[in-house]
Amino acid sequence: MLAALALALVCAYGAFAALAGERAGRTGALLLLACPSTLDFACTSLDAVFLLAAVLCLWSAFCIGKRLALPDGRVPVGQQLAAGAALAGASLLSFSALPLGLALGLYLLCAGRGRIRSALAALAGIGASYAACLALLWAATGFALHEC
Repeated sequence: MLAALALALVCAYGAFAALAGERAGRTGALLLLACPSTLDFACTSLDAVFLLAAVLCLWSAFCIGKRLALPDGRVPVGQQLAAGAALAGASLLSFSALPLGLALGLYLLCAGRGRIRSALAALAGIGASYAACLALLWAATGFALHEC
């Protein structure tokens, strides 16, 4: 669990740096580490593993948001696939991924407000990747998330 927390802190640094710059990345990761319950939850529950998946979702969404803000507004398919896979992984770890996905969708719509078609295309790609990951899991193991 502590290894998951350490990786989550590195990913949080990357996410905050992608959103607001290098200094904000360091500050955000240190504030996350300074939160009193962070170490407690990392030692006693699986919350650190979900934190890792959630921060990976944030990082990918912030990178996509930066791409939407560029003049061409194009988002590479690989980033869409990575965001959908990260959200699918987070969904398998906790049902808290539903509000996380909704918040990321709202963020991407706001980040691409000048290029709504590009933002909707990115969201469609993320949704398709999410559905494909869960369909692949169902085909390989017979586990259906919607039945939980």
